[in-house]
Amino acid sequence: MLVDIVSSSSLLFPLIAGLAFYYRNGKLLNFFLVFILFSAVFESISLGLAFSHINNHWMFKLFLISDFLFFALLFNKRLTFKPWFRHFTLGFLVLILCDGFITLIWPQLFAYPGAIIFVALFLYFIIQSIYVLLTLINDMSLLQNTFFWIATARLFYYLTIFSIYTYVQASSESFNNQLFSNAFKIINASSNIVCNIMFGVSFLCNKIRI
Repeated sequence: MLVDIVSSSSLLFPLIAGLAFYYRNGKLLNFFLVFILFSAVFESISLGLAFSHINNHWMFKLFLISDFLFFALLFNKRLTFKPWFRHFTLGFLVLILCDGFITLIWPQLFAYPGAIIFVALFLYFIIQSIYVLLTLINDMSLLQNTFFWIATARLFYYLTIFSIYTYVQASSESFNNQLFSNAFKIINASSNIVCNIMFGVSFLCNKIRI
């Protein structure tokens, strides 16, 4: 549980950074700050359920859906998405809505029922982050652009989780391997900490030009 506590506590960095520069942030970064606050509440509740030995798997699904909607709005406020990417996003939204139906028809598709929504969202977040980074490629002051840090943080985190999660689904017996379970927890926590540090840096940059 110590690993989970440290991982969840890493949200304090972007939270403190966002609040410290609240009046300098502007509407867009303060909108991002709302997501950080939401994440902090989610982590607190999720950690509390874990300590009480209550299944919190459903909360992760709820968080991913909220993440999908939030960042679709956030990036849309600064980016003019190409028509193909809008259709791509819509396609993933339909896939999310059909998640229960698909796993009902093909329960053998994944080791864990409903896992298709996780794999689909992880994949979408990876592609979305790459798409955002490609729009910034000509920015001469890239490291000062807050969207660079946000997109890089999400790319790093979800690429790591996608790699691990798809392996687990392909080899469900890994869940019963204590060594693998501990390794998964440490890797997940470490990537979450790195992600939150980069989120914090995004508030320090305060440059949102794209």
